[in-house]
Amino acid sequence: ALRGYTDGLAARRSVLGGWVAVHLQKRALSSPAAIRQSLKNRLGAKRTGLALAEDGIASARAAVLDEESDDELSDEELSRRVDAAALSDRREELEELEQVLSLAEAVTPGRDRKLKRLIEALPGRLKAHKEAPRVLLFTRWKDTLDYLVKQLEREAAKPTSPISGLAVFSIHGGDVLADRMKTYAEFEQTTGAVLVATDCISEGMNLQLGAAEIIHYELPWNPNRLEQRNGRVDRFGQPCKTVGIRTLVYEDPLDVAVLEVLVKKAAAIREEFGFSPPFFSSYGDRLALMKEYGSVSGQLQLDLF
Repeated sequence: ALRGYTDGLAARRSVLGGWVAVHLQKRALSSPAAIRQSLKNRLGAKRTGLALAEDGIASARAAVLDEESDDELSDEELSRRVDAAALSDRREELEELEQVLSLAEAVTPGRDRKLKRLIEALPGRLKAHKEAPRVLLFTRWKDTLDYLVKQLEREAAKPTSPISGLAVFSIHGGDVLADRMKTYAEFEQTTGAVLVATDCISEGMNLQLGAAEIIHYELPWNPNRLEQRNGRVDRFGQPCKTVGIRTLVYEDPLDVAVLEVLVKKAAAIREEFGFSPPFFSSYGDRLALMKEYGSVSGQLQLDLF
């Protein structure tokens, strides 16, 4: 239903509509909570008549490509602005939005395959470094962060869960620096812990002593975000010999297309400079995924880099 709605946005031959369509698909690939919030934002703008004008193309592009906006909006503010963009005057759009939101609200955590895969993966990631049994879990969106913290805490409280007893921490852009430092210090001293964080901790904080395992919950479309996150852990002073880097990628044409573009970008950097930052971990997994879903990056008509 969401794909049908976003296809309709893109079919209006509006540049802004095309960017908004991809933005909503990206939010859906992040978490059920993220797309639900975007749809609610969009419905609210539709009902009140408040919407971003066609001159908001720069904001929409920045949101899709994980770039900094010209007016220095936070990721959350930028997302809310794009949620309200490219609305039509048709009543049918309101009805369609209500229908898609109803379906999105029916996606319970138990039906969330991505969350399930994360929970399955965490025990192995925690055991990978006995001297630092902690995992940094990055997400771009505060909506997804709140969702993950709630579900991980609920799962950790179950005696039979594979992550039973796991300590869950979180840091986001709404926290002042002193609180971020305090939370990270507590995480750093905890055995068996996961820290769910947005990109606010990949700038100005040294993370190498707290963990040697990173999971990117979504696939960032800007390789600079990957490099900044990974570089805060895989750096001078990291006591572990290796750093584990994992990225959760949906078996979805859009996610696989972006993965392929990022892989090609890394290969181009490596060919030109003889070295490329470790954006991802397993080349075998990446190649198998792209082979199964075909070469689809050509279908993504966006200038990512």
